[in-house]
Amino acid sequence: MASHFQAKCLNDNFLSSCGIFVLLGCWLLTGCNRESPRLPTSESNSPFESAQNLERTGDTESILKAAQEALLDDPGNTAAVELAMDCYHKLGQFGPAADLAAELASKPGFNSENRLVLAFDWHLRAGDYERAEKDLLNGLAVAPNSIKLNRLIAQLLNSQGRRAEASVYVRNLIRLEQIRPEELLSLIDLRGPFHLVEYGDLIDVRNVSLFQLGRARQLYSSVRGSADETISILNPLTEKYPESSAVAAFYGRVLAENGPTGSYEKWLYSELPNGITRQPEYWSSLGTWLSQQNRLKESVRACAEAIRLDPSDRESLRTMITALEELNETEKATQLRQRLSDLDQIFRIAKSADHEQSLWISQTLQEHARPWESIGWLIQSKGLQGTLREHAVEITQRFQATWAWEKSTSRDRIELAKQRQLLGFSASKWPLPDLNRAYHASRLDFSHPSEQVVYRLIDVAATLGLVTKYDSGFPFDKIDDAKLGGTPMYVYQINGGGIAAVDYELDGSVDLYISQAGGTPGEPGGSQPNQMFRLLDFQFSETTRSSGADDRGFSQGVCAGDINQDGFPDLLVSNIGENNVYFNQGDGTFRPAPDLISEKTKVWSSCLAVADLTGDHLPEIVEVNYIDDASSHESKCDPSCASPQKFAKATDDFYTCQPDGTFLRWDTLEAPARLGLGVVITNFDNRNGNDCFIANDGDFNHFWSSRKARTTAGGSKFELVESANIRGCNIGRGGNSQACMGVASGDFNGDGTLDLHVTNFFEEPANLFLQTKNGFFSDEERKYGLHDASFNVLGFGTQAADIDHDGWLDLCVLNGHVNDERKSGVPFQMKSQVFRGGERGFKLHLPKDSGNYWDQPNLGRTLVLLDWNRDGRMDFAGSYLDRQISLLENRTEPLGDWIQLELVGSTSERDAIGTTVSARVGKRTFKAWNTAGDGYMCSNEPLVHLGLGKTSQIDELVIAWPSGLTQTFRNVATNRRYLLVESQAIFARTEPKHDTPQPPNPAVDRL
Repeated sequence: MASHFQAKCLNDNFLSSCGIFVLLGCWLLTGCNRESPRLPTSESNSPFESAQNLERTGDTESILKAAQEALLDDPGNTAAVELAMDCYHKLGQFGPAADLAAELASKPGFNSENRLVLAFDWHLRAGDYERAEKDLLNGLAVAPNSIKLNRLIAQLLNSQGRRAEASVYVRNLIRLEQIRPEELLSLIDLRGPFHLVEYGDLIDVRNVSLFQLGRARQLYSSVRGSADETISILNPLTEKYPESSAVAAFYGRVLAENGPTGSYEKWLYSELPNGITRQPEYWSSLGTWLSQQNRLKESVRACAEAIRLDPSDRESLRTMITALEELNETEKATQLRQRLSDLDQIFRIAKSADHEQSLWISQTLQEHARPWESIGWLIQSKGLQGTLREHAVEITQRFQATWAWEKSTSRDRIELAKQRQLLGFSASKWPLPDLNRAYHASRLDFSHPSEQVVYRLIDVAATLGLVTKYDSGFPFDKIDDAKLGGTPMYVYQINGGGIAAVDYELDGSVDLYISQAGGTPGEPGGSQPNQMFRLLDFQFSETTRSSGADDRGFSQGVCAGDINQDGFPDLLVSNIGENNVYFNQGDGTFRPAPDLISEKTKVWSSCLAVADLTGDHLPEIVEVNYIDDASSHESKCDPSCASPQKFAKATDDFYTCQPDGTFLRWDTLEAPARLGLGVVITNFDNRNGNDCFIANDGDFNHFWSSRKARTTAGGSKFELVESANIRGCNIGRGGNSQACMGVASGDFNGDGTLDLHVTNFFEEPANLFLQTKNGFFSDEERKYGLHDASFNVLGFGTQAADIDHDGWLDLCVLNGHVNDERKSGVPFQMKSQVFRGGERGFKLHLPKDSGNYWDQPNLGRTLVLLDWNRDGRMDFAGSYLDRQISLLENRTEPLGDWIQLELVGSTSERDAIGTTVSARVGKRTFKAWNTAGDGYMCSNEPLVHLGLGKTSQIDELVIAWPSGLTQTFRNVATNRRYLLVESQAIFARTEPKHDTPQPPNPAVDRL
């Protein structure tokens, strides 16, 4: 953060106005201001006099020898000590020079502060870092208010990664009215690395020293870092510095978050150094581990202790919030979510905050029991505004009031008040961790039955006649290794195109609608036509022209949904330019509906989704938009950095269905412009109506929560309010906004709530937003094993499906970079990934393939979910920039059983988006949701699929429709696909596929 901090954020007014705020400019590191030597009174020709005479010669070695002889004659001769010190310094013998400087500092009549600064500098140069630190501590013991010494030790400890210890001295600088901008910034987040100075050549990286702790913290916090690499640095540190509580605490944190199974327990029950409980990361790691142990009350207390010691600790706050929600302490958790939101916002804006933002940070930190930092940011604000002199009295009063309160209040009362301000409750009422209790393995455990299964996902597209690829005009010479860097390109050529899996003729076979581009965006009819591939007799054949679905608007995403509620799925196409809707006429053809939507925009749209959002049982249209800037398709970019961020962002549009079937813009919904990409719509929290999550590229995500409408005009029962910040899914766990692309939804941890997997940019780990029962999200990508495998790729399309029917959702992800940085060692084409899901998380899995799909890197983009051959195993279709469309047929040997449901609303809108399905098998209940949007510029086959593990029947199947109707069926046979119409008590059942391809059997059974 410091490297990006505004160097002039405290302007000249701040640096030179009111006297009490003038900052220290420099300090002595080379022996200046040396006191004149006090000549001895002994007779002439003494050893010291001889040394003095030799000074004229400039023969440093001879002078040193004479000075040493003088000290043998008179060990108390301080002038001889000083002369010898200077000689050692000139000869580059920094160790002895530092020792003598420290000795002089203890003598009366000398400036001990300057001598100890010299000793510190020379001990550093000599590589004696422990003595260097001791020099500063000795000085502070005598002069605790020394600005110079407080500043130097803060710099040293920060560089050594001892962030919590350094913060004490930085706050002293605020108290001493001498804080610098970068020092103030260092207090924003004590868990990450922060260097106030770079020691450069003073540090020998070959030697094991506490500076290696700083390096380990830097590595662990970087996107390139990993737990294994960090641990390899920490292991020798723990051996050399067994008494360092800072090293031990950070080591424990890494083990708790990402260490091998059992490693944290081994660390926790080892002999830890004295002072470990004064380290916030000790308590933070303990809170994480206790949460994994499901010892939630103890976890709350451990996290509270971490936050007490480090009020900037957002990770402990997240862990505490999750624990409180699981303990049904909803009010406490909600209050803390607002505090977490504040801290996340401060973290994001602090390094470049203007005067208004700095003032907000000051006010917020005062509310967060950080009064000294609050004063520092108030100074920052007024300095940036140029009004520091005018507010000098106000600031002085704040100083005096804070000092007076601290001096007149007991430590216990200060701690209690701080807790109540930070948490809203007293932590002492929660039990301290009992480390005598037994524990169980807390790291990821993939011992469930799928440990031995081999996934087989075979690309069968070509053999089935599905031969095409998305063409945006992407310059394919970029793939040629002989032309690393490629040719200039347009930013619109990088995002790819969408796929919709839709049975448009209602013949029981799923067809594929594939977007196309080429040509120039914005020119009506200027691109290649979108393509329709109809599945008939287990072969695909192109029916683009006969179907009339040949949109030529330079397409991005495609969507299938029943817009006019006639029972036939319609098509919506998002373009760079004007979007289009095609009505399904029920005879295998589509007709354009240009007047369906009024006030249509002509921005760059990514994707569209259709679902009822107002509760009137009619569908709304959600238009996720990307760029609102015509120059994005007029100027080419450097192929190594084709960034959409330099163009004007677009605002998403929502359209409500009117009684006459047309659509009007939902003007009451307002949100900042973003680079929108992925979208999922369903009833996330089982409250009110459907909610809408939108993944944004390089900015905060949006989550539109459904709530009861304040007015029922137009028949609306519900309205939407943007709440991603408070719901916890606007950013990932690290607190930074990410370049979010695709979205997969499902119940990943089996707790009955809908979760989200979001793919991100290269060197940004994916998000795994797990939803609590109270409707809030927490990013648990590290805990569930996704971090390391996801930050080395740039993810686009992602889908969740139980590939092997073991009862746990798996993930399939398409990857591929947008920038060609191969010259820098960054991969361009990337392999697709499959993550096997289990009770404790995900593990990267390499499927088997008769071809080379899984070994071949690609520029992957859109991924869609379908069961093309109706064998009960979910398949995937993918779109790429550099290869043909793929159809990955799932031939995995199943470990269990399954059920599929096609849902049709009667009171609810026809697609029945927001329906929840619960299947109870024995003591376990499986849950799924009927969704729209489906992730990244696509529509999945409208099908609810559940893997159930080993079972012959579902004991109880509950269907909760958006209308409020609930239907319950008992003893339902598995391994079948059922058609369920709302309020009807019959299923239309189709038999599974046999060994040889056969058309579906429409036999109907009554339950």
